[in-house]
Amino acid sequence: MGLDSKGFIMGENVKQVTKISYRNSILNKLKENKIWKNTLKQLSLNTNDIKRTYFYTSKLNLVTIPILKGTVESVLNIYIYEDNFLITKISTIKQESGNSLYKVSTVNNELYYQFELDNNRRIGRWKFDKEIPFNETFQYLSNNRSVPSGRVGDAPCASQPFYECMNCFIVKTCGSDWVCVAACGYFLYQCIAGAAAACIIL
Repeated sequence: MGLDSKGFIMGENVKQVTKISYRNSILNKLKENKIWKNTLKQLSLNTNDIKRTYFYTSKLNLVTIPILKGTVESVLNIYIYEDNFLITKISTIKQESGNSLYKVSTVNNELYYQFELDNNRRIGRWKFDKEIPFNETFQYLSNNRSVPSGRVGDAPCASQPFYECMNCFIVKTCGSDWVCVAACGYFLYQCIAGAAAACIIL
């Protein structure tokens, strides 16, 4: 499923979202990991409402788990491929304007990027703070980055480093705030992860 210069729709590379149990085999390696055990000590998670997401443009799996306690609504989005995983946190903050601010960060709230959605699910006010460490986590990604999953004009977005790829898909394609949309239905957190997954090739 391609992404092209006609416009970026957040979520168009989400193939399927299904509910799974905490006993699902995809979580076995995760549950054995020290990083995950430390994460569980920090957060109270709703393990009765876990979603698994499949993408058109990547072999990555995504597991989404709601966080039960906190001052704002948050989830963990966990990217999984074979024995490797990367945990990100997404928090939603309602703004006085009526827009919703979405922050994608580490578990310890170090910001990767953020954006707002208005009431019509149009995307605006993007801010990129730091790279999500996909290449460090999934070691051989850099060897495959010459294969584009989408294009803006003649420049292959997915062949670029993550930040530049996201900028290519979202900022350059949209042209300005409030042009592109999030076509996500009830699965907004999965769509946000899907936008990042479009910049990852496995």
